[in-house]
Amino acid sequence: MVYSSKKIIIFGASKAGERAYKILRSFNFKIVFFMDNDDRKFETFLCGIKIKSHSILSKIDVDEYLIVIASMFYDEISNQLDSYNLVKEKNYIEINKLIKYVLEDNMLSISKRLKSIDYEKKQTETILITLPRGLILGGIEKWSITVNEGLKSFNKNSHLVNLKPGIVSEIKGVYANNEIIDLNFEESDYICNLVRACNEIVKYLPCTIINNDSFEILQISYILKNIYPDSIKIISILHGDIPIVYYQNIMYSKIISKFLCVSKEIEKNLIKYLPERKNDIVSRVSPIEFSGARKNYTCAGEPIKVGFAGRLVKEQKRCDYLVKLIGKLESTKVKYEIHIAGSGPYYDVINKFIINENLKDKIKLYGLIPYDKMNNFWSKLDVYLNLSDYEGTSLSMLEAMGNGLVPIVTDVSGVELFIKNKMNGFIINKGDIESAEKIISYLYENRNFLDIYGSINKEIITEQCSVNNYVKYLLEL
Repeated sequence: MVYSSKKIIIFGASKAGERAYKILRSFNFKIVFFMDNDDRKFETFLCGIKIKSHSILSKIDVDEYLIVIASMFYDEISNQLDSYNLVKEKNYIEINKLIKYVLEDNMLSISKRLKSIDYEKKQTETILITLPRGLILGGIEKWSITVNEGLKSFNKNSHLVNLKPGIVSEIKGVYANNEIIDLNFEESDYICNLVRACNEIVKYLPCTIINNDSFEILQISYILKNIYPDSIKIISILHGDIPIVYYQNIMYSKIISKFLCVSKEIEKNLIKYLPERKNDIVSRVSPIEFSGARKNYTCAGEPIKVGFAGRLVKEQKRCDYLVKLIGKLESTKVKYEIHIAGSGPYYDVINKFIINENLKDKIKLYGLIPYDKMNNFWSKLDVYLNLSDYEGTSLSMLEAMGNGLVPIVTDVSGVELFIKNKMNGFIINKGDIESAEKIISYLYENRNFLDIYGSINKEIITEQCSVNNYVKYLLEL
């Protein structure tokens, strides 16, 4: 390989950087140091290797090194490295692109280690749906389980593929109705683990693999497509409107048959990147299961009940804004309750805030709620709140609207298809906490809009988010 003589600098001193370190070590690359933009990390260590500032680039002969970007902020870091007059794929490369090159160099030896297909024993096509982050309570996982159940109702042979079997399941009862294919990825012996995973998938050939934002499953598919080109089809679902998702699909576009985007915005953006594949890029709103049943809305004078559901994190979901919004509501005369479902690093932050501000009667923290209990959660609330910086199309939003809630959401991907501002909900700018507070105050004083908007929302979701219609569409791709 052209890079084999280079000394490696990993840009990104984080969990992603640690993953890259283990993988590159297993490929016998020599890692000399990490690099990061966080000055708090400078001259500290990760994996026993020192972390340095990017200013080191002006002091070394960059042609002796290869910078490997291990971060979801690939575009920003690339622009930063370009400012040093470095050249992409000569002086720097993204970790997953480097892995692809390693696989290409080792394809012959990998092919010799794969099992052969016994077509006499198996002729029926299997559909494999990936769970990239394991059996956790998230939007992609909810989509995967819903689609898998929908496929089974059409008597299709479909299975879930768990790429993080070591993570404790947050989803109760999923094993009862689904065969779970566990694929282990230990970065310290990466190619061997890819081979093992390929040999597990070979048992299910011929198959269609549905990729859900996973480099690992695309690497497996890339190997199998090279060796068994007529026995595997890949459909890629784009769940997020972020650069790394587009980058992933561009990188492996040649093996992907169809691209299914969860919003029109994502479809349009992907076509800009892959205009030659325009006919293979489509969008369809994600399916959801909802009861549509609810009690009456809260009455004038009662606390207005706001619901927030998702991973409790600062990045993307902006739970830090949620805390600020609560502070603003406290400065008003509005009687309110905020009901929060989910887990994550911000659970403890919010819980501490509740205790310190004596808000236990107003802020309800539920932790993880199983999928089959979420309709019950939504049916008791008035307003759905989403303060995210980015989304695909939020499944929580669709669930809440299907249960008649009035949405207050940031202007992210998927929103405009379902919400017309001040007609069936409210759209605010990202980070605009003041507007969120004013809208909650307005709905507190004008409860009639809850029933008016809620009725519209139930009709919209019933019409557009049918599981059966979605699965029929997927099977036609």
